[in-house]
Amino acid sequence: MKIYVKKENDKIIAYSETPQIGWQELEKDCSEIQEFLNPPPTYKDLRKQAYPNIADQLDMLYWDKINGTNNWQDLISSIKILYPKP
Repeated sequence: MKIYVKKENDKIIAYSETPQIGWQELEKDCSEIQEFLNPPPTYKDLRKQAYPNIADQLDMLYWDKINGTNNWQDLISSIKILYPKP
């Protein structure tokens, strides 16, 4: 025989059968599992999504050199400011 333990109203209750779980408890448990399985994105993830691909960055660097501009540096700095290291 298995015994299950559940906390109700600051009391611990032991059951000899599988306890019934309400929808609210089930939804709470599911949301905690979802948070564990799908954690919020880190600053690295957010930066990676925001950066242009390498080919575009190299093109920006080339044209910055030709035109005497700082577009690439400004873009990368703005992304780093938007998603700072913790």
